[in-house]
Amino acid sequence: HPFQTIASRKYDAHLLDSITYGIDGGEKGIKLAKNIVKALGGKSVIIPSAKRQLYHISGVFASNYLLALMSLTDGILSEFETDIKARRIMLLAIVERSLKNYFSGDFKNKITGPIARGDQETVLNHINCLKKYDKDLLNLYKGFGAVIQKKITAKNSKAQSEIKKLLK
Repeated sequence: HPFQTIASRKYDAHLLDSITYGIDGGEKGIKLAKNIVKALGGKSVIIPSAKRQLYHISGVFASNYLLALMSLTDGILSEFETDIKARRIMLLAIVERSLKNYFSGDFKNKITGPIARGDQETVLNHINCLKKYDKDLLNLYKGFGAVIQKKITAKNSKAQSEIKKLLK
């Protein structure tokens, strides 16, 4: 299974070159699959059958849910920037930098924003704004905030404790 997103039936076959493929099966099947992956210039990772769904879910998060997040973000930006090209430029800049940050170091040292800073007031302001704007986005905000909080090292444990309460 290629760890790749292919959005169109008229895809470029080169999208399958030099990527990672999840493989599982019996010994002979795995050996054959590894040879095919090698011929494509790719890398293989053996996925135990019991973990196959987790492998697929990781792809859903990395592709589909990332696009959903981008679409939601674009919708928020459209509240004050009507030019879609201008919004895409705004989004591309922050997303490119965020991806570079993620892939260039430890998550704990690259995450930014009010939760990482222990800024309770801003988190509360965001929550109050989203209560009025969109309750589904509020739930996502709280969910992603909880993930961030679990991953970072709290610089101010009292502030982080208060933020944790806000995110519930």
